[in-house]
Amino acid sequence: MIHIFPMSNKKRKLFTVAAKIAKRSTYHKYHHGALLLRGGKIVNTSCNKSQRCEFAERFRSEPGCSTIHAELGCILGLPRKFTTGTTILVIRVASDGSWKFSRPCSMCEKCLEYVGVDRVLYSVDENHYGILHLEKK
Repeated sequence: MIHIFPMSNKKRKLFTVAAKIAKRSTYHKYHHGALLLRGGKIVNTSCNKSQRCEFAERFRSEPGCSTIHAELGCILGLPRKFTTGTTILVIRVASDGSWKFSRPCSMCEKCLEYVGVDRVLYSVDENHYGILHLEKK
């Protein structure tokens, strides 16, 4: 189930950090940034990259090349015991700097569920964010 909420000051600060990370993206089409949160504290960050991601290949439902999405970059190389019970926050930043809808794709959802992430906070626009609760595996 998807829930949309107005942006609080605390959430806006976190999304602003993620937006700065997104601007580092090397992918030319979209600029996504993500934060891995444990207990409300940032423990890892990432942006989307054009690099291929073998780990994600097995979670794709359609054929094609899997690249490192911002959410995946936050969890790659971390042990599952570290990622279990965490929250991922993800944002998409347009070329004009505005915040856009950034709900994770099905590949990312499956990867995040696999490593035990509990929920995803994602940008809807500058004033709203969504929460996606992931299934326990």
